Amino acid sequence: MISLSKKARVAGFLYIVGSLVAVARLIYIPNTLIVPKSATATVNNIARHELLLRFEIFSQRLTGALWIFVMQRRSERGVYLPHPRHWRGLAKLAGVRWPVE
Repeated sequence: MISLSKKARVAGFLYIVGSLVAVARLIYIPNTLIVPKSATATVNNIARHELLLRFEIFSQRLTGALWIFVMQRRSERGVYLPHPRHWRGLAKLAGVRWPVE
């Protein structure tokens, strides 16, 4: 059995990693790719920074998966969370493949 402090450390680590990725995804990437009121410039930026757009898509899925794992860790500590039967729907919203039962 894994100790509660180890579970808390894992959840904390996942929380920090998810937060760092989310900051890059929510601040840096939109400022680089999107030009307000200029669709042509936005399309040109996306064409020029295709790898950055791919990282944006990947990071959305990564942060979604990390938050699901953090919530699972927190649920083991008695914090109120949605019922586990709803986790499949949350995973689907985050774009994460849920293991087949």
